[in-house]
Amino acid sequence: MPFDFAPTRHYPHDVAYPISARADVCVSFLRATATLRIEPRDRRRSERACRRFRDWADSLDVWAENGPNLDSLLDASRGKLRFFIEAYLDSIRKHLVLVLQSGTMKDHASTTENHFDTQFTEIENELTTLENFTKLLLLHTKAGLGCRVAQYRKRYEHHGFNKGVMEYLRHQFPYLEPKVPDQMSSPWWERLGMKWFNAEKRVLPAAWDPVDKPAGLFKALADAVLFTHYKTLYERDCGEKERIHARTPRIAALRLPVEESTMASGNQPPCPICGEACSDASVNQDPKMCHFLHTTQPYVCLAWDCSRAYPPSFETAQEWKNHMRCRHGSDWVSHFQKNVQWMCPTCKGVSPVEFESEELMARDLLLHLQHYHGRNDDEETASLARLSRTSCPRPQDTCPICGTCYPEQPGSSQDDKHHHQALHSERRLLTAEDCIAIHMLELSQKFTYPELKFPDNMPPPLIHSCSTASSPYSSFSEKDTFVADAPGDFHEPSLSSSIGNEDFPFKSTSAINGPVVDPGKTHSEAGQHPGRNCQWPTA
Repeated sequence: MPFDFAPTRHYPHDVAYPISARADVCVSFLRATATLRIEPRDRRRSERACRRFRDWADSLDVWAENGPNLDSLLDASRGKLRFFIEAYLDSIRKHLVLVLQSGTMKDHASTTENHFDTQFTEIENELTTLENFTKLLLLHTKAGLGCRVAQYRKRYEHHGFNKGVMEYLRHQFPYLEPKVPDQMSSPWWERLGMKWFNAEKRVLPAAWDPVDKPAGLFKALADAVLFTHYKTLYERDCGEKERIHARTPRIAALRLPVEESTMASGNQPPCPICGEACSDASVNQDPKMCHFLHTTQPYVCLAWDCSRAYPPSFETAQEWKNHMRCRHGSDWVSHFQKNVQWMCPTCKGVSPVEFESEELMARDLLLHLQHYHGRNDDEETASLARLSRTSCPRPQDTCPICGTCYPEQPGSSQDDKHHHQALHSERRLLTAEDCIAIHMLELSQKFTYPELKFPDNMPPPLIHSCSTASSPYSSFSEKDTFVADAPGDFHEPSLSSSIGNEDFPFKSTSAINGPVVDPGKTHSEAGQHPGRNCQWPTA
């Protein structure tokens, strides 16, 4: 049986049988298991276990060749950690050996249908234990930030603020949620004038709850805004304190090395407020804007392919766009978080409304099958409903958040006049992904910027409007002004610029008018969400 061991790595602690070699053996055994003559269900379990194991190894940099890997981090002071990880890996390897021995028996016909259930169940249980153990190891590292933010949010979560964010998104961006049609008392073929069946007319119950259960892109955007907000609150209130506490010998012996604050080095520009490393694009902004960008990292990945517990976030829009294009494809705008429709397997009808998630779609199709086709509410019908779906098309040049369409940039051969004007104004036409980035920046400025702390010697106009409220959930007044540059090569907006520019495709002041919360009151005290007409102050 061939094994594809990784190349030789550097082990500074003179370990005879390093963890990376043990992990190589487990992966080789998992791949070999998938090639056995076993039931398709068992093969799927084996492939799923292999993916989980590789994800575990990647999260700990077990096979990293450039930079520190897991073996190099587990020095003599963390001998207990090495012992536990080795024990889990040895247990997984033993169960895989039993599967391989049983699967290579000559008398394969004697094996029963559930012959491998015990071994695969043990393997899955060991993987779950290993994953949970890994979360504790990574708690104070960069990879564990999502867990720390989740713990902070669970303890200090402000449900009134969360609801205010949801309501703001729902009123500011109605394009995010498909329009829910009126309850229709007749099937689609009768509404088109075709009397195929004499079905009894009846009113279907609603299969969705658009207010309380957001889904799809709406949920992804709301989660991104809330994650940025609570991450900033955590770093402001607990970040440095927890990093110092995690360096005590008792805790350090049971954790991987603690994440340090990223201070600027010789080749990195420092933030003018906190001195931490920031990008060249940020340091060219207003000092407060620079601190805001590198602290909150407002550009968050919205695709489900990336972790929802700790979604990748970026300081600049260009870094975010590079991630979306490389990780999710150059045409990611037209493919990510697409709505779905159902296609009835009985009458071949198509749902008259789009759904933000497959769960909502399947629930609606299940109601259709029960009321119009007399299908029973059983597992077979539920499975059929989940499979009878089709993705709704979305154009690449349309922003999926606000619905604004951005035509293709004119070239010199297509429109010499517009191309000449664009060159002289040093501006380029925006694209749909630029529009998404602007929305995320605006939302982070609105909900997270007021929570940042600035030195007392900062200019008074901005400090007055951003940190007057004593509550950590400060609100917004109608006197605030939201400002952003009309992007040239999509430079980051500055708080000292003006948004009243004809080249800017939309304005944040076009939101639906709504009630305004009094400064100094939390959202729950005011009984409503923040004002939707708020703007940030100009310098």
